[in-house]
Amino acid sequence: MKFGIVSLGNHAINRVVPAIISSGNEIGGVYSTNQNKASEFSKKYGCNQHGVLEELLKEDLDAVYISSPNFLHYNYSMASFRHGKHVLLEKPMTLKMEHAEELVKYSQEMNLKLGIGFHMRFHPVAKMIKEKLNNDSMGEISYMEASWGSYSQGTRANPESSWWNEDEKVGGGAIMGMGVHVLDFLNYIMEREPDEVKGMGSPPGRIVDDTRVGILRFGSTLGSINTSRKYSVPDNSIRIFGTRGTIEGNNIFGTKITGELRVNGKVEKIFNDSVSLYESEVSAFVDLVNNKKSEIAQGSEGAAVVRETIELMK
Repeated sequence: MKFGIVSLGNHAINRVVPAIISSGNEIGGVYSTNQNKASEFSKKYGCNQHGVLEELLKEDLDAVYISSPNFLHYNYSMASFRHGKHVLLEKPMTLKMEHAEELVKYSQEMNLKLGIGFHMRFHPVAKMIKEKLNNDSMGEISYMEASWGSYSQGTRANPESSWWNEDEKVGGGAIMGMGVHVLDFLNYIMEREPDEVKGMGSPPGRIVDDTRVGILRFGSTLGSINTSRKYSVPDNSIRIFGTRGTIEGNNIFGTKITGELRVNGKVEKIFNDSVSLYESEVSAFVDLVNNKKSEIAQGSEGAAVVRETIELMK
């Protein structure tokens, strides 16, 4: 499959673009407002560079990968659909619920696929936890808790990253950087959206939060998430408590396949896999486009996380 790349942030350059290549796909063109960076990229991957999005979208491409600043996701995705391109879109899908709904509706009307970059679905622990929940080996699930934090203080001095400090452009801090992944992970293993979401952030009243916690209810199962940019030694784990046992995915949340799975306190599996989570994500997106079974988050699932995030930010 031939991809166009929209925006050249570090995540795209260092993780997703290499995954596109290693998964057997190709880069057909790139759009960036930084033409020096685009020039280096185009030489490395042998593709055309563009300083105007419409020019990229006129190319013979199957799909585009969009890793632009959050506030541009909606406009860039709509433009891509209008040019008949499938879209692999970074999280968060959009900052407004109406925009998320419009993207889902328009992609369906155009018979185009929309995948969302929730890479944690492809950590093997996700499938293992789902299987244990589905086979009822843990009994009735009473409570779940999940956390993804890091230590990242100060503003971003690089002008290209300054949007991360602007409320209306980023839509949140820790919740947008890491928390949305945890929300999607819970939705994925539970195979449904929560019925109720309540949250609290710190500093109080700030959109670009340092720390945010949330309580979720999936039927009779309660859950909590916490995400922060002020954890010096984070515990990026999930724990699930049921009437017949407990499952723990310890130190799994991140950009690599790490951590361990514990069942009732005993280590069942240690993860130290060199397989790229992003290669699995790209391959799943290609399967989606080819109408094959795929585990990638689709538009409606991305919209669910937008809805939950908005509730958590109230």
